[in-house]
Amino acid sequence: MFKIIKKVCLFYYEWFRDLTSFWKELWFWVWVKIIFLIILAVIFFPDVLYENFDSDTERADYVWNNLLDIERD
Repeated sequence: MFKIIKKVCLFYYEWFRDLTSFWKELWFWVWVKIIFLIILAVIFFPDVLYENFDSDTERADYVWNNLLDIERD
C-alpha cells in the first residue's frame, strides 16, 4: 500500500516539476482560491441544523418537511 502511495506522489511531483512557470503560477492561484473558499464556507455558513436540533431524526424531519413545502409557481 505504501509503495502505491509513493508512486502516486512521485508521479505528481515529477509532473509538477516539469511544468512551465506559467502553469505553476496558475496552479498556485487555483489552490489559493480553493483554500479561500473553504475559509469563507467555515466562517459564513454555520451548521444551522446542528445548532437548532438535537437529533438526526429531528434534522431529517425538518429537511424533509421543507423539501415538500416548496411552492411551485
